[in-house]
Parts: sequence; C-alpha cells; structure tokens
Amino acid sequence: MVKPLSARLIQGFHPLNELPSLRLNALLEFSRRKFVRQGEVLFAPGLQTENLLFLFSGQIRFEQSGDIIDSAFRFPLQHKYQRNDTARAQTDCSLLEVHREALDKLLCWTHVSSYIETDIACQRNLDTEAGWMATILHSNLFQKVPPLNFERLYDRLVEMPVTAGQVILQQGDVGDCCYFIKEGVADVTRRESADSEEVFLAEIGYGRCFGEDALVHETVRNATVAMTSDGLLMKMDKRDFVQLLKEPTVDSLMSSDLDMALQTGSRLLDVRSQGEYEYSHLRGSLHAPLNLLRIKSRLLDRNTDYVVYCDTGRRARAAVWLLEQKGFRARALTGGLATLPEASKEELLESGAS
Repeated sequence: MVKPLSARLIQGFHPLNELPSLRLNALLEFSRRKFVRQGEVLFAPGLQTENLLFLFSGQIRFEQSGDIIDSAFRFPLQHKYQRNDTARAQTDCSLLEVHREALDKLLCWTHVSSYIETDIACQRNLDTEAGWMATILHSNLFQKVPPLNFERLYDRLVEMPVTAGQVILQQGDVGDCCYFIKEGVADVTRRESADSEEVFLAEIGYGRCFGEDALVHETVRNATVAMTSDGLLMKMDKRDFVQLLKEPTVDSLMSSDLDMALQTGSRLLDVRSQGEYEYSHLRGSLHAPLNLLRIKSRLLDRNTDYVVYCDTGRRARAAVWLLEQKGFRARALTGGLATLPEASKEELLESGAS
C-alpha cells in the first residue's frame, strides 16, 4: 500500500524543512507522489519541468557527470543539474513532486513573517499590539497578498464595533470590503440555491479574516457571515485591498551584468536557508537567511552595494525591499541562480559553509 503524503513525511527535505506545519500542509495541495521505472528520464536539456523532484527511494544517475544519488540526497534533484545534465532512473524510483512556484511563495511568506515578527519584537512602542499584529501576520489573508505589504495592510484596517445577531456579509452581495475578527465570534452559513435551507459551515473567531475571496476573485459573496456575540472587527475597503495585491518594486540586476557589478565593488548576499547555502552558493558571497535578516543586517555595511540572490529571485526581492527600509543599498539578482549561464555556475558555485 502506498503511504499517503503527509507534512511529516516530506518535512525532511531541504528547503521544505524551513516551513512550519501549517504551510507544509498547504504545500501538500501542490505536491504528489511520482513513480518512475528504471531507465526513465526525469529531466534533461530541453526537457525541463515546472516542478521540483525529491527522491524517496531508488537511485538516480546523472549522465554527463556520472553521479549516482539515492534517498540520502535531501535536496531537489534539480540542484544536481548545474551542469545542464540529464537525470535518469538507475532503478525503479519513488519521488515527491512539488510545484516550484507554490513552494517558492510559501518559503518567502514564511521567511518574511519571521523577519517581521523579529522586527516587531525590537520595537518597544508596539508591545501592546504585538500579539494582534502576529495574528494578522499568520492569517489566511496574508498568504493572498505579497508579504512585503504587511505594514500597509495593518495601517489600512479600521475598527468596526459589532453586536450579536448583526449580519456582516450576505451571500450574493457584491464584495466591497473584508474583515478581521479582533473580538467576538461569528457563524458562516450558505444556501445552495434560493429555495434551499441555510447550511451552517463554520464558526470563526479571533484573528480570522473573511470576505477576501470576493475581492480576490472579483465576484459576489459566496456565504453569509453573522455575529453570534458582540465584538470588534477590523475592516478594509476594496480599494485598499486591491492596492495590497501589487508587489512593491525594488532595484534589480540582470545576471548578464553580475560580473561588472562584482568588479566594481558590489558584494554578493545569499538570503536562502542555511541548508541551501551550505549545499551550494556563489563563491565569496555573504550569508544572511531572509528569516534572520533583521538580526544579520547588523553585520552589513551601509556603504556597500549588495547583490542579493536566492534560487528564483522572489526571496531576494523581499530581502532588498527590507534592506532598503533600513538604509542599505541593495539590488536583487533577477531570476536568481536559475538564470545564471551554466558557465557562470561552473565558475562561481561552490559547496560548504564559508
């Protein structure tokens, strides 16, 4: 019998082990088991995949390098094809297939969340609101907007006192705002048709965001939400919400311009996890994981230009934005390591901590 996927089963892989349990469970929606027979090609030059592959069991051979790996290799198989190699199953294999974009977003959200929580803890004037801000940070809404917009999100919330029995959302109405519950409890109900009875779906309470789906998808409300107690909601209008969907722009650098930037004094800054960095990084790069950047930035020089990189560019863009808020000069390597020419990877990549 095939063992079903679970967060516990996949958490031993890098960088999946960076995700907390809630986000690991979210990643399961974008993951599946994959079985290949001996001799099958998993990927090759000109035959790539939008998914990352991790090896549960079996052996994979990389034809150009001659490397053979087994389940002890805990990174994506794609990490081994820096030489533009072909990966072929040496034996029958069981693999984990993870959607690359979904994992990248979850990693970025997770690491930015950690940064923001550390930043909040360092600001004594926010002590009374720290718990509430952390609740919003880990809410269902936060994963639907770029994580860098957290402060803008928080600033645009308006208090709205409510009473027991008050209907906040009516199924079928046009969505014009969303809400967080700061105090109180509400019931969520739905009718399958105009003639059907109302069906209870859930009870929601402190920290829960609701009403955002109609704004994200620009459609009508798909459920009714009514308070079952007096309380306090934090309301955000659609106009403000739409603005939050736009990711802030940051300075960037194309991979073709990297050599010139390094020759003129720029420093490389790797913001991936410890495991990713130790497996392989650009020679001479400093290391400051995005989730620890609030602390590690004390070691950086405000008079130095930094070229910040990760695998895809998403975490690098987040890091650049955060560094710029603290007065540093930084640019994100567009597309990350994935966009570097193979010759540059051969020349610049090295393994192990430095």
